Amino acid sequence: MFKIKQNVPLAQAAAPSGNEQTNPYLSARREWNERYGSYISQTRNWQLIAIFALGVAGAAVGGLAWVGAQSKITPYVVEVDKLGDSVAVGVAGKAAIPDTRIIRAQLASWITNTRSVYFDAAAQNKAVNDAYALIGNNSPAFRTLADFHTTFQPFERAKTESVSISVESVLPITPDSYRIEWREEIRERDGRLVSNANWQAQVGISIVPPTEEAHALINPMGIIINAISWSQRI
Repeated sequence: MFKIKQNVPLAQAAAPSGNEQTNPYLSARREWNERYGSYISQTRNWQLIAIFALGVAGAAVGGLAWVGAQSKITPYVVEVDKLGDSVAVGVAGKAAIPDTRIIRAQLASWITNTRSVYFDAAAQNKAVNDAYALIGNNSPAFRTLADFHTTFQPFERAKTESVSISVESVLPITPDSYRIEWREEIRERDGRLVSNANWQAQVGISIVPPTEEAHALINPMGIIINAISWSQRI
């Protein structure tokens, strides 16, 4: 004999078993998932979108700050003649080698500031500062000048005497070295002449354009003295 299989209605087959219908925990979990599961999923998606948006905004702000820090203005220096006509134009950011006449004038001023002794303390302080403004840090010239000022302290000497400098010549030896000759006159505070001697020095220089405004005001051409050797002429 053959058993006839009866078709079970679909609704009846899909219905949960008696255990699932009577289990309150399973029913509560099913109801909780149906009510709040979609809310949690949506909240998580919005959080991910918000984090991504914050990252994009941070990158954009950082990019704008970097672009804003870049210089967009190119300054030019225009040289004019006596009639006001331009004779030379150059980019200010590109430092050119100073003219020899400018270097000679700077070195003459430097030797005056270095060797002079003034009764006026303010003038003496300015001379010392201007002298060191042209000296390379940690260079042989710095040590030479520091030893000179330690041995012959200008502020102590100013209590009894003054020293005046008359530069006679500043001549180039090589593009990076110059010879300076000057007369050095020492007088007591009452004006009596103590000595009058001729001196000479050889200095080695380099051109280092200033990067700070304070340095540019004192040494605009960036002439740096790296080595000094001086002696009295007989």
